Amino acid sequence: MDVETIEEKKSKLHLALQGETHTFSNLLREQLWKQDGVKIAAYRIKHPLLGNPELLVETTTSEAKEAVIKAAEELKGQNKEFLKAFKKIVK
Repeated sequence: MDVETIEEKKSKLHLALQGETHTFSNLLREQLWKQDGVKIAAYRIKHPLLGNPELLVETTTSEAKEAVIKAAEELKGQNKEFLKAFKKIVK
């Protein structure tokens, strides 16, 4: 995955997620909404066949980039938990 910054301010971050689909974009958006201080967490894909997701994050209490980092780290932790649980049942 390549990430391109479209716009960056302290409380606003607009990113292009090259090579991604609704799957990852929606997971990240949902995780962002779980954080206090996130005002906007949304994504769009301009063209259903050719477009890449654009993620928009606006915050009120923290830096937008820190919110994205935190959400990505939380998703990583959830994936590790799932993998551990799944490995237990497939032994």
